[in-house]
Amino acid sequence: MNEEIGEQFSDIVVGKPETFKDQLKPILSNERLFFTDLYKDGIGEKIEEMFREMIAGIAGPGAVKATIHKYVH
Repeated sequence: MNEEIGEQFSDIVVGKPETFKDQLKPILSNERLFFTDLYKDGIGEKIEEMFREMIAGIAGPGAVKATIHKYVH
C-alpha cells in the first residue's frame, strides 16, 4: 500500500494548503487500514483539518509537532 498512499500525497505541497483537496478520502475511508471508515465515524473531516494545518507551514519548522500538540494537550 506504500505506493498507493504515496500517489495520494504526490500532488500535495508543504506550505501550500490549497494543493490539498480530497487526497486523504481514499485512505481515511479504507477499512483495510483502519478497520472502519473514519468519515462514517465522524473523525475523517477532523483529521483532514489537522493535516491541512500541518502542511500549511504557518508554524514553520515544527508545524507538525505544534499541530499535534494543539490537539493532544
